[in-house]
This record gives sequence, C-alpha cells and structure tokens, in this order.
Amino acid sequence: MHVGLLAAVVCLLLAAPAIAGAQSPAPVGYDVSYPLCGMPYPAGQAFGIVGVNAGLANTPNPCLPAELAWAAASPGLASPPVAPVALYVNAADPGNGVPDWPSPANGTATASTPYGACDGTWSTACGYLYGVERAVFDYQLVGAAATAVAPTTATWWLDIETTSSWATPAEQPTWAALNAATIEGFLGGLRASGATGTIGFYSTPLQWLAITGLTAQTSPQQFPTTSPDWIAGVGSPAQALANCAKSFSGAAVVLAQFSAGGLDADYPCPASGPPPAVPAGLRITSHALTRTQLTLSGRVAPTYRGHVEAELDETYRGRTVRVRRGVPALNGSWTATVRLPNRYRGLVSTATALATTRAQDGLKAGQAHLVIHLHG
Repeated sequence: MHVGLLAAVVCLLLAAPAIAGAQSPAPVGYDVSYPLCGMPYPAGQAFGIVGVNAGLANTPNPCLPAELAWAAASPGLASPPVAPVALYVNAADPGNGVPDWPSPANGTATASTPYGACDGTWSTACGYLYGVERAVFDYQLVGAAATAVAPTTATWWLDIETTSSWATPAEQPTWAALNAATIEGFLGGLRASGATGTIGFYSTPLQWLAITGLTAQTSPQQFPTTSPDWIAGVGSPAQALANCAKSFSGAAVVLAQFSAGGLDADYPCPASGPPPAVPAGLRITSHALTRTQLTLSGRVAPTYRGHVEAELDETYRGRTVRVRRGVPALNGSWTATVRLPNRYRGLVSTATALATTRAQDGLKAGQAHLVIHLHG
C-alpha cells in the first residue's frame, strides 16, 4: 500500500458529553494477524481476536496456529460478555478479473444463490458465491489449525474496509449492490460451513457507506441487526469509548479499536448498545465550496437545544487522523464554515458529509448525509 492521504470526510455532529481522562480502559483485548508473525504477542489481554487470512480474502495467515494458541490463553470477560477468542477475515469483492472468481467454465459456479445462477461475470450472483467460497476457505483454515479454538461456536468478524478490493462507482454502476451481495455471501458461507456463533462487521461509518452505500438507518433493510459492529480506529482510549455510540450498520457496537503501544487494542463497549434516537429534525440543505473553505447550511427543529459542530475529518486508509471543526449558531437554521487544509488545494477528492446530532444528554438526535466533490 502506498502512503498518502486517501480521503477527506466532512461530518456534522452534536457534541456528546466529554469523556474524562485518557488512560486505557481496562480490561481490554487485542487483535493480531500476519503482521505480527515472528514478533512478541501482547500480554495480559482479556481476549484475543485473530486474523484468519493474510490481508486478502484468498491468502492464509501463516501464523494462524500460534496466534490462535495465544488468544486461547485469554480469560475472556463476563460483563460485558466477551469470549476469550474471536476470529476475523478480510472480506472483498475484487470482480471477475481474479483467478478464483466463480465461473461455470472452471466448475466453481454450480451452487445456487439468492440472486440466481452465477455466469462468471461481475454480478450479484457471482459476488455472493465468491463470498461463500472465500468464507468456506477461511472456516477450513481454522479447522486445520488443530487448536482448542472451535470455528463452529467462535465469534466471527468480517473486515469491511476500503483498503480491500471492492466494486466502485467508477467500475460498476451497481457497485453498492455488488458489494452488499458479496458480504451476504461471506455471512452465508460461514453459516453453511457450520458457524453457529455471532457473525459481526468490522468497519467505520464512512467505510461502510463507501462500500455498501448504506447507513445505520438503511443497513437493517439488508443486513440483520443481530450482526453487531466492531468500530475500527487508531485513536485514543477516550475516542474508542466515544465510538461505542457510532453504529454503522444499525446494530449494537460491542467493540471499539484504539492504538496502544503500536498494537491494536479493543475496548469492550457497554452492553446497552447504541443510544436511542431522539428527534431533532436535522437537515443539510446546501453546501458551498471554495479553495479555502467548505460552508454547510441546514435546518434543525427550532426547539432543539443540543450543541452543533461541523467537522472536517481527514482520513488515512479509512481511519481518521485529524479533525477540524467549526461551530454554527442554532435558531431553526444553521450555517457552519470549516477551513480546508492547504494540502487539499489542487486536488480533487470525494467527501461524504454525515450529519449526526446529539442532544445535551448525549442521545443521538438524527442523521443525514450527502456526497460532496472537493475541488481544490
């Protein structure tokens, strides 16, 4: 992967109550995979989450047996309940240009799918079948590792990140449907293999939207809310705690990731799940962009008394690395201006504006989004 700024994301948020302190919430777990091969594993973990494949959907993690043994030594948690060991797989929809894409010609497209027969093209049927076949591959890798970890009852996580290969609007007009069908295939493949435990999603609201075209409000139309969320992140423990309220699929957030000494640590979110919605009548009505600033305007219920901030989230590899804010006034309508950093000038980038309002008590009060093309 090349180093660079991958995206600029604009969000509107109502600030939740401040989180006191920045010390690591305890106890926490860690997630490990092939990058830690030959390196010391974290110590004192409450639970461990092990990557089954090596970054791609069709490559095995060469250190899977050792990492499963490390995770199996974890005690787990009783409240909120977290098992000692969980598994995650890198999901993707690379399209019919890869050798292992299902095709009738090579005998890998004989199974039926909810989308009809797979003809070998980049279609929802073949995408679904690709997900099934890759999930079966991953399930068998864990079974062959011959450890005390049972793939049947373990919790599985599907890693849904923009760093993997997915259909894009530039490649396919039905990109969102293609990607969603492939994710459904991964779910179906794990279930068909014998997985009876929880299967959840690892992502962020922005990456989930970019890959599936869905939000926390629209995702339950396609994916069950029984599949929980694990929020990706590289920030502080305090940010992880705040992310426990930022569901991307509409399901409960049960884990939130943060950085700890160069490792990926995971905070177990309170069992209460996402905060309930309260009305705010939030709308984004217009936006204006110059070389130096972005101005967003909208409306909110005149009686609303929550705080509003306009945020420009700078992201690298789908993860927020810096946030810039502007504060608008509230009187039924609002306007917020955010200065653009110098390095955006001369670039063309697509941003997603998510509007999530929060009342003074921290409860979610509404959400809206739009896609903006940032022209420097």
